[in-house]
Amino acid sequence: MDAVEEDKARAERGIVLGRFQPFHNGHLEFVKLAKEKCDFLTVFVGEFFSYERGTSKRSFHDAFRSVAHGFGKDTLDPNPFSYEERKEMIERSLLKAGLDAEEFEVRALSLKNFLQTPGRVYIRDGYGGLSYKTFGATLLGRDMENIGRRNGISGKELRELLRDGKPVSELIPEAAQNVISRRTVRV
Repeated sequence: MDAVEEDKARAERGIVLGRFQPFHNGHLEFVKLAKEKCDFLTVFVGEFFSYERGTSKRSFHDAFRSVAHGFGKDTLDPNPFSYEERKEMIERSLLKAGLDAEEFEVRALSLKNFLQTPGRVYIRDGYGGLSYKTFGATLLGRDMENIGRRNGISGKELRELLRDGKPVSELIPEAAQNVISRRTVRV
């Protein structure tokens, strides 16, 4: 039997994972849908290394990907937002969307955090969905549920719009836009 099933009973705890570079309306829709399926939701913000020590520095992985990406044709930084910025975007957007702060948390993704956090992992087809399905089902034996297909704009497309100074107000939650607008460094 596949570890990923459709329409499971409501879970006590749920988990979603993503890079959220930046957090956009598609992410908000996905997180809200996952929250409807569980009592408490953990949103893991993907990083290669965690921010458990409270540092405001970007992870080595983020910095490496950003520098390495500059050697290609497209010099768009794939990781312009720090963990702290993304955490704030997510928390403020979820609160503004009506989620109760006592019913979710936003944490840095590390293997340790993931393994120590109980809950069903919610995925969507597209981008990370297949890799999470394979990773979770094959390597970790986690309970998983596919809750639909990815739709809307990609993070890369949004970063391009932001870089080019084009409007994104219809694509990014207002609370996330407020975090982005405070930045002094260009995307």
